[in-house]
Amino acid sequence: MTDPFHSPKRRLARAHEHVSAVKTGLLQFMSGVPHTHFTEPDGNTGFVLHKVKLAEPIPAEFADRTVEAIEGFRSALDQVVFAASGKGTVKNAYFPIADSAAELENVIKGRCKDVPADLVSYLRLLRPFKGGGHAIWALNKLCNSGKHKFLAPVGFASGGMHVHHLATSGVPVELFAPVWDTVKEEMTILRTGSSGGNLDYNIDIAFNIVFGDVDGARGEDVIGTIEAIASNVDKIVSGIISESERLKLV
Repeated sequence: MTDPFHSPKRRLARAHEHVSAVKTGLLQFMSGVPHTHFTEPDGNTGFVLHKVKLAEPIPAEFADRTVEAIEGFRSALDQVVFAASGKGTVKNAYFPIADSAAELENVIKGRCKDVPADLVSYLRLLRPFKGGGHAIWALNKLCNSGKHKFLAPVGFASGGMHVHHLATSGVPVELFAPVWDTVKEEMTILRTGSSGGNLDYNIDIAFNIVFGDVDGARGEDVIGTIEAIASNVDKIVSGIISESERLKLV
């Protein structure tokens, strides 16, 4: 007997493969990400800014796989609802996600006309709206962003820094908090006097990769976000399958 949920399960499995590849690749990239130190004058004070920037960009493959994982998880949700809606003519059977509980009802009216009423009641219990289930709401926002402007997605934020050595004589030094400038793609770590004195330092910079200017996940850690999405989608797909079997819809 053919498994009615074969398609959403395949989409889910493929999305997980992308998540695994993104996690492995990004962790490897971050562990050895090359960066360079440079200085430039501070136009406001006349002092010298000591900065760090990346020596190479994030490989495009990571952004591509992130988009594909997100689209796969969103598709798995739609497909499992479609499959759970039973046999016959089914056209409007999607997994509803909205920005609020009130808007969820409008989405259900427009996109779940062919979903059995008992299954719709179950979908409501999942609270797939902003404030109800952040991971699923973020998934929908990310998926829409990916389709319309790709994922502006992976930008850098500093994950912290460790000062191994900092020695100075005859020159004032101001140590900055590690905040990544997403516009200039650089980070200021020190500000010193413009001339004279001696300065010697060894500072390690730890980088993290976050989503860029995307609604629902702006500034959030890419790996943590897609893993949370994966976990939530797994539970939802499994729950819908179990509920459809309990209701004898398939």
